[in-house]
Amino acid sequence: MRRLLLISFLLLFFANHQVNAQIAPFHGTVEILEMGADSTFVFQVTCSTAKKSDLKTIAEKTALYALLFDGVEGVNNDEKIVKRNNRKYFENLFYNTDKHSPHNRFIEGALLEGDVTKLGNSEYQGTFNISVRYKALCREMKLQKLTEPDPALKENKQNEKTDFR
Repeated sequence: MRRLLLISFLLLFFANHQVNAQIAPFHGTVEILEMGADSTFVFQVTCSTAKKSDLKTIAEKTALYALLFDGVEGVNNDEKIVKRNNRKYFENLFYNTDKHSPHNRFIEGALLEGDVTKLGNSEYQGTFNISVRYKALCREMKLQKLTEPDPALKENKQNEKTDFR
């Protein structure tokens, strides 16, 4: 009985660890370059990956991941956008390998800056300028109820209600 319990616990632990680890592989440097008047923000992203052909997609996802989960200096008061987790939604956003992957609707474009460099550990590194539809991304996160409402806006709405009595 103890063995069965131990095996079940280990399976659950490793299965949960695998799923949580899947959402966080997009690491690199992300810096804001330009905040467009049309709510399209341009970020400079440097990242690396094992396959050279995946570098652009990884750079796009790294920009989105940084905005959603880490925060980018100079954007949204340097804070992350996502305040609540929805594992199924984010797995679809980041790991759907369809040609029209869901993350593409938030990407305006991606331009390679310079050359792709082969690192010693058989990975490729590149720097891209990624244009992100920031307003659309924020709107989608609110629609999915993954952000917390701004307390200042909530207070203003309550004051408006009391003024109209």
